[in-house]
Amino acid sequence: MKGRKINLFFSIISLFIIIIYVYVMDKTAASFWPTLIFISSVAFNLFTSLYLYPQQKDEDERFKLIKNKGMYYSYFINLIYILGIIIVFTCNPDVDPVLMLIALLGLVFVTPSILWIFFSKVF
Repeated sequence: MKGRKINLFFSIISLFIIIIYVYVMDKTAASFWPTLIFISSVAFNLFTSLYLYPQQKDEDERFKLIKNKGMYYSYFINLIYILGIIIVFTCNPDVDPVLMLIALLGLVFVTPSILWIFFSKVF
């Protein structure tokens, strides 16, 4: 139960940081949305860990299957993300690559967690 309380504590802190960030920062700045996506992806991963903690702590064959399938499909989804970023860069060269990379990293971080939740419901 200690691990779950620590997860809950850091999840609430990350949610508080997101609320402060949205309230304080300038929403018209170019770096607002990619940074918000990245911070939200970290918070989402923390909440996912909190949700999946009872299954993660046992580390049985079922959860190993869920992790393996999630990472397998996450690899192909991440390739689709990268292909989309390449298309955006070729069509619009004025896009800031650093901000797109931050947004891409946020999506890459969230994808396995979403798939783990999906596969935990399926299996």
